[in-house]
Amino acid sequence: METATRLLRLWEASFHGLEALTIWVAGGSEIPRQADGTVSDTTVEHITRCVQGTLDMHTRDFDSNLTLLEVGLVRLGDKVRVRLGRGRTLRSDFWSTVTDYLWRGFFVRDTSRNQKKLVEMLDEFDKVATRVVNEIDLLRNTWESKEWVPTDVDRLVGGPHYSPYHWVVTQGSTGVREGVVSENCFIGLAAQMGMLPYVKAKVSQNPDLAMSSPTRISLLANATFGFHYHSLRRAVSRYVIQVPTFRQRLRTVKYLLHHLLHHGADPCGPIWPEDPKFTVSDQVLLLADPSDNEEEKEKVE
Repeated sequence: METATRLLRLWEASFHGLEALTIWVAGGSEIPRQADGTVSDTTVEHITRCVQGTLDMHTRDFDSNLTLLEVGLVRLGDKVRVRLGRGRTLRSDFWSTVTDYLWRGFFVRDTSRNQKKLVEMLDEFDKVATRVVNEIDLLRNTWESKEWVPTDVDRLVGGPHYSPYHWVVTQGSTGVREGVVSENCFIGLAAQMGMLPYVKAKVSQNPDLAMSSPTRISLLANATFGFHYHSLRRAVSRYVIQVPTFRQRLRTVKYLLHHLLHHGADPCGPIWPEDPKFTVSDQVLLLADPSDNEEEKEKVE
């Protein structure tokens, strides 16, 4: 605990830019130098490997992204309220905060222990988000068109099932002006972010979740178009982090295609309820050419 506290203070004092050589010297070790007093690239690489190895050894069972996701379960509501009244919309405040925490799930290390924990945490995140959206009355503040406001419900819902009033639908506004909102679910949001372990776990429990419908944004559509697509539809504020999930989304698409074909789905059938021209095969071709995908241009951490 003493070492961790010192490292935290060093990280803060270095303006969040702590180098391996800084940790090396702060720990009491000397940096080997060449005859001219400089430090060779080989030495830098060696020290970096040593520091990384030491950190890995002491944090073998610790996943920082899993921990930050767990923090989100406690802090989501607090963070949303802190953002309120800063000049942006309520929906932007909510989705910016959701994304700040939820994207951590994409970077969780792929181990059996972590996957089980990730599924449990994402289930809980869905419940927490459902509570928060109703506490801030996001239902009444979502729709851009004041000419149509839902009158048959007074609360948004959560859970693994599709609904036109799932809190995830507040991510987008397409169709609202006509009084129609495509159904979505939390698993759809996970598919957008390429969280394949969660999608697999939920689809294995209920295979029908992967099936398309004229009224829903299917898991395949969510995974194909991704989180960035909804931003292009003005679904989320431009301030929201765009998660670099292309490769993992592609694996999610492949998994869902295999599942659908195994269950007798039409590979040329539509996957997007608002335009039947968007077929499964079309979107596979879209994903096959990453050069046109903006997310692929971003550095994957």
